[in-house]
Amino acid sequence: MKNIDIPDDAFKGIEAIIKSMTPEERKNPAVINGSRRARLAKGSGTNIEAVNKLMKQFEETRKMMKMMGDKTKMKAMMQQMQQMQGMRRPVGRSPQMRPMTSGIGRSQRRRCWRLKISCCSTW
Repeated sequence: MKNIDIPDDAFKGIEAIIKSMTPEERKNPAVINGSRRARLAKGSGTNIEAVNKLMKQFEETRKMMKMMGDKTKMKAMMQQMQQMQGMRRPVGRSPQMRPMTSGIGRSQRRRCWRLKISCCSTW
């Protein structure tokens, strides 16, 4: 990653919310209901929206970590990320591509693939 300067006070709100939690809430965030969220917001000097944002971010991170533990889910997640970025590349020649690309030379297929030019209908 790039060297990014992060201000020292960037995480103070998050740290305050976490320090306002009881040990049980830190171990099991599922027990945090609406009244506990209000208490966390008051105790940390933030608002309820900041607490909700932190809880949602934590759950999303937890899901991602679970997916990274499973190799098949990790591969699927990487493919989804590539599709979102518009950088999906064909992995191999599918059975539908063989007849359409049989007349095209190997170098031409590579050139089309590198330039992301569709030389057949399956790309």
